[in-house]
Amino acid sequence: MLFFSAILGNFLNFPLFCASLFFILTLEKQHNKTLWERTLYKFRYLMHHRMNMKMGTLSGIVVGAIVFAINYKYGLFHSSLAFVKQFLFNFFMAAYNIKLIERLVSQIKEKWLAIFVGGFFPALIATLIVFLVHWLGQTPEPLRSTYWQGLFNLPLFTVIAWMYQSGQAHKKGFLRRFFLTKSSENIWG
Repeated sequence: MLFFSAILGNFLNFPLFCASLFFILTLEKQHNKTLWERTLYKFRYLMHHRMNMKMGTLSGIVVGAIVFAINYKYGLFHSSLAFVKQFLFNFFMAAYNIKLIERLVSQIKEKWLAIFVGGFFPALIATLIVFLVHWLGQTPEPLRSTYWQGLFNLPLFTVIAWMYQSGQAHKKGFLRRFFLTKSSENIWG
């Protein structure tokens, strides 16, 4: 039962994260703060506790540079615009998914189950959102534009889940800089 509650709770976090951005304006925790200060406080909380900013930035730069290179033949303006859009998308998706992997792996105590769940569900979320973006954007073949990302994300996220589960993300100095955040101390102790 704990296994299913951990999966369901973390799987629903992304929609809840999006909904919480909408309900920021209704927060009444800080009565002496202005609306703007409360909004910034909640946004900062979400960015630090629900996202891994370092991995989001790294992913955004790498994938954005690939998209920039692909679109460079259409001119600097169009390729720069494509870079910015891809950077923002990958920044938020990677930042959220890496933190989700960390939280899933820390909550499930069985090693291989934690690695499987930590790799599968974030890859599923990312693939479904990419498909939805392509489908809503009326890409001619949204499935063909999406399936390869799912095939790429699944092993990548599984390796990241293994790194968290085995402690590699904690031991290696280089990996520690990218994979662990200040809020990771609350999860791993």
